[in-house]
Amino acid sequence: MATFTQIRTDRLELRAVADTDLDELYVLHSDPDGWHHFPAGRHTEIGTTRAFLDRVLGGWAADGLSYWAVRRPGDETLIGLGGVRRLADGSWNLAYRFATTQRGHGYAQEVARAGIAAAGAVDPSIPVIAWIDETNPASIRVAERVGLDFQGRRHGSDGTLLLAYADRPLPPEEPATPEE
Repeated sequence: MATFTQIRTDRLELRAVADTDLDELYVLHSDPDGWHHFPAGRHTEIGTTRAFLDRVLGGWAADGLSYWAVRRPGDETLIGLGGVRRLADGSWNLAYRFATTQRGHGYAQEVARAGIAAAGAVDPSIPVIAWIDETNPASIRVAERVGLDFQGRRHGSDGTLLLAYADRPLPPEEPATPEE
């Protein structure tokens, strides 16, 4: 089985996140300028980032694949986070988040392509899905540029209605069952 704990794209170094990334991940996830499209997702306490990091580390332990810490070669400064992580429903969640100073350079596309390729190598039977807020045109462009197709508005794992972009057609969403 291939290992994806450290890979290199044309311009980036992708390494499996580690406990030592906690402080830099908190800075990335707590920057209010990075959360215009989903303000509720901003980390306002380091404990939120710790819980997120634990989920990401759990993906590495369970699947041998999860999100990478993104750096430029020769520079130890974390500039972003991205890749794929398996969700509770079994699908691969494609994610990419970059420091606001690092946006607009095409880095998200590089990370997304690497994540899609790694997911295909680890478990090609599982769809890769990017869940995107409809008010985030930059993220939509990234998903489209890396070959994902719009699958409609669907409910994400937390129940939020989001745009789903996937690498293959998704089955119809199950209708919600009324509570008794």
